[in-house]
Amino acid sequence: MCVLLLALGYARLAPGARIESARDYRIWSFGAFAYSDIIALHDDRGGGRHRLPYLEDRIEYPVLLGIHMYWPSLLAPNRLGYFLLSYLALSACALGTLWLLCGIEGTRPWAFAATPALTLYAGLNWDLFAIFPMMLGIRWWLSQRRLAGAAALAVGACTKVFPGLALGALLVREAPRRAVLPAALALALAALVNAPFAILARSNWRWFFEYNSGRDNEPTIYTLFGAGKRDAIALAGGLLAASVLVCLFVFAISRRNLRIRAAIAAVALVFFFFTRVWSPQYWLWILAVLALAGAPLWVAAAASGAAVLDYVAAFGLLHLSVASDYAQASWFYRELFLPNVAIRCALIGGAALWGLVRAIPSQREAPRV
Repeated sequence: MCVLLLALGYARLAPGARIESARDYRIWSFGAFAYSDIIALHDDRGGGRHRLPYLEDRIEYPVLLGIHMYWPSLLAPNRLGYFLLSYLALSACALGTLWLLCGIEGTRPWAFAATPALTLYAGLNWDLFAIFPMMLGIRWWLSQRRLAGAAALAVGACTKVFPGLALGALLVREAPRRAVLPAALALALAALVNAPFAILARSNWRWFFEYNSGRDNEPTIYTLFGAGKRDAIALAGGLLAASVLVCLFVFAISRRNLRIRAAIAAVALVFFFFTRVWSPQYWLWILAVLALAGAPLWVAAAASGAAVLDYVAAFGLLHLSVASDYAQASWFYRELFLPNVAIRCALIGGAALWGLVRAIPSQREAPRV
């Protein structure tokens, strides 16, 4: 099932790699609901062999994701070859993630293997390059290989920051003296990966932090309360940090009875609920942590349905915008897109509450050790 959904995803996106003009590609892909950052950003960076990330070009992603954007261009610099190689590598990460889920007791692998979000989002961006090391780190940690797990999670966080949330949940579950060494190893490895770029290309390396801290608000929970693109950015950042820290603190004081897989899911879902920056492919992270936590199939099915709705709403609005149909775009935003944002936030918030309740059982149902 997983291979089939990934193959359908490639079949949807590959025709766009034959469109030479970057502008024409965006117009076609928004209308065909078949957009991929992999193709679009390959063009934006000149196509062919990309410039060295950070050293020759500033990248809006963490260091290792910049390298993942770069290496396929060395082996297959043309558009179709670059996309094919990237998609095969991402598909391998999806299958590896599924294999790891199947090896952890109590998970719900079907929630990840059978979601249509794989078809829609596997080739949209490079997130699967970070989801796989996150799941590998969790698997190793739960197998009592904490140092190896911390290293894998650090690699994931240097690819996309979200695996750091899983590492935080795993660390607060441990006694402080047992958490020091894995935490130090993860920080040291992250420093080792970033140091060459931070030293040799400081301004380009800092661009990731500057770009993301200065981004406009995207359609999230704050939009539903009337926030504009530049409103309450500091407040939203503070709420996000506070919500994650409170969540980790509650888990730390309940660590003896903590169900760690549900705790990891809860921290991630709380983050995605309060973030002001949203990209549709984040649904892959949500479905991966729901599968990890063993969420009921109806919860996973609801998340998959919301992921499909979010995709159609996001790219339907983009299609109307690039077509300069501003009257229709305004109506679509008001009548369809904002209700979709409300559905997304309600589902993520509900799933986060489920994860929090599941993570901290009552005394009567405390898990066996």
